[in-house]
Amino acid sequence: MIFVADELLVQEEEQIIDHNLSKSQTFALLDKLLEHPYLSSSKTFKEKPILEIKVLPGAKGQYDKALSQGDGSTRNFVYVLQREYACASPSLVELIGTDEATTCIGLAIRNPESGLTSVGHLDCERYVAQGVRQMVTSVRAHEDTLLQVHLVGGYDDTEIINKTETNSEMSESDQRPTCGGYSKPLALKLVEAFHCSSYKFCIQTMCILQHNTGIASSGHTVPLVRGFVIQTRTGQIMPAKFDADARGPDGTIRHICLSTASTDGKDELRAPYDTVLDRFVIAPCKWSLTWKFYALEVLRMSDAELLANCSTSPYAESPDFLEDMRRTYAYLWQYPEWRHTFPRGEPRVFTRSVTGGWIRQSSGNRDDYMLDLSNESS
Repeated sequence: MIFVADELLVQEEEQIIDHNLSKSQTFALLDKLLEHPYLSSSKTFKEKPILEIKVLPGAKGQYDKALSQGDGSTRNFVYVLQREYACASPSLVELIGTDEATTCIGLAIRNPESGLTSVGHLDCERYVAQGVRQMVTSVRAHEDTLLQVHLVGGYDDTEIINKTETNSEMSESDQRPTCGGYSKPLALKLVEAFHCSSYKFCIQTMCILQHNTGIASSGHTVPLVRGFVIQTRTGQIMPAKFDADARGPDGTIRHICLSTASTDGKDELRAPYDTVLDRFVIAPCKWSLTWKFYALEVLRMSDAELLANCSTSPYAESPDFLEDMRRTYAYLWQYPEWRHTFPRGEPRVFTRSVTGGWIRQSSGNRDDYMLDLSNESS
């Protein structure tokens, strides 16, 4: 069930508790949310200063990096990558968040009774239903708890003007269909999951679609806000950007697991963070040697080719996207055998240091499988 400002979006007699909503019903629910007076303007959220999560000066290049929230003070936080979710406890973690969302949607679900806060980075409809269930389970809520929900990202990626009518010489990638896009189907699936659940979702922030869309100098639509963090103790949400070195631990390996597991048939979000022990456990994933040759193809692409082939929003990506992609595929080219990364099929475990950074825990003969930490820890 969906609530806004502590009131049901759809009255009891109108509730449609059905796992097979029609397309028109789902569109109507989304429109009702986007037009709701409480949610129709995300101005207050968007006007907040962007909180920058970064590595402290002088700490770059160190594996155990001191991390700050942009004001020089060290903070414990958890970063969530694409197609992942994590649940943080206020007793161990101050901030939890995600960024780099263009056509993706960042979802936060918080239990106000315990402060347990779950953040997920959803990139397509396939993972929504099970992902929402995973996140709700992680915050350990009762069905009568009014869960706090925030949605950020997923701009209006349908072109305002059909550019194929004004420029017949545009490339094939420029002439993508202008109807539908990627963000709206994802938003529709989320609304359907909330409405059809027996849990109560109180939506407090809806900075998505038209509420999160601007126009770049090129004329293309772009997202206004790409990331956020939540204070687990208070539930306050803020726009945020994470330094490339702060998107850890083991960002490159987690990206590889995302890419190579995309056809494994599972509809679950990956959950590398251990809420109770405040540590990351990167479960082993396997990839075939054919990834080495695909990696070489990607590394040979120009920036424009890489964006056209590997991004759902080639005109809206930040420079970090290209750097992350090249780092990921360079690793696959250099280490095509998955056992190098996961020797003996064991997970990669990271515990938090006193500075707020992450330290990899060794198992067995560490020297045999030491990797280039400077490439992996971002």
